[in-house]
Amino acid sequence: MREARAQVEEKLPHSFTYSCGIHGVHKWIEDYCALPTVAKVIKDHEFIVKKFRNKQFLHAELFRAQRSAELKHLFTSTIVEEDTEKEYERFTPLTLVRKGATRMGSAYDMLVRNMELKEALDKVVTHADYGKRCGIAQRRSGMAAEQVAAETVVARDAYATETGEAAEELRLTIVEMQKQYIALKELVRDENMWDLTQEVIDLLAPLIVFLKDLDSHQAMMGEVYRRCERLTKDVEEGDEGDAGHFSKYGAEDYASLLPLDERQRLQEIGIARWNYLHTPLHSFAYCLNPRLHFIDHFADTEVRQDFHTCAMKFCGGDEDLATEMEVDYTEYPYHFRKR
Repeated sequence: MREARAQVEEKLPHSFTYSCGIHGVHKWIEDYCALPTVAKVIKDHEFIVKKFRNKQFLHAELFRAQRSAELKHLFTSTIVEEDTEKEYERFTPLTLVRKGATRMGSAYDMLVRNMELKEALDKVVTHADYGKRCGIAQRRSGMAAEQVAAETVVARDAYATETGEAAEELRLTIVEMQKQYIALKELVRDENMWDLTQEVIDLLAPLIVFLKDLDSHQAMMGEVYRRCERLTKDVEEGDEGDAGHFSKYGAEDYASLLPLDERQRLQEIGIARWNYLHTPLHSFAYCLNPRLHFIDHFADTEVRQDFHTCAMKFCGGDEDLATEMEVDYTEYPYHFRKR
């Protein structure tokens, strides 16, 4: 991408080029998801989703659990009719969400959905028939453990048309299936795993919001610089919102389940991705964003240099004209406030 941009700018010196913001933020998210602890959390939830979707008993019980008297209120919302203004309750069961191989941000959606279904998942794995229906309690009388371990679930003739995950499930040995469903129950009931999942969700949330905004119909060129700076810069006193969101993780005294070395990598990854994505046009659009007219943009040296770079292109390399443009810009907020 950088090489292509350089070639275009060489042939068209007065044109402006910039990287795709959606792609840049998506790669940013991918880098975070590649951290060992985060990757393990995602893998654990993929395992949960796969097992529940492939086992009809688990899939059906998940819906029954949501309809149960103890949990139904979690999946029931109050609807108000516009004409009559009458209120009524609507039950909306949730389904598991798989992580897509090519869908941007889908790992986050999977984690959020599993958190929403946490109580229902726990109710399923503690069901009285869980062990029996998942093969954990099945033992053939008089059969040695070695024979059980060697026996496989052979269904090649009857299920010759099965492919993918379903076929893989059919070919698992009895012992392997037992181990997997025991591991599934332990995983769903592991509170530490859920606490870590919530931390990963909180970690990725600002980037997912940013990604969705970039993929929307609103103009975002004037927002990119401010949003990226607020996510990557160090925490400053008086900042609000997500300012320094990732830098806080690097502090040794920050209460977190993520290892310190991985937390310290967060801001490094963010800065590297922002440096890769950034072009002078982001700073120029940031200066011209009418919603941010109250900010002293030129207090940031980088923004002022980028503004000058763009002004030189607009003015065909005329230094005097570019300087005059900068002077006009610095006077604009004063006239705006006088109205």
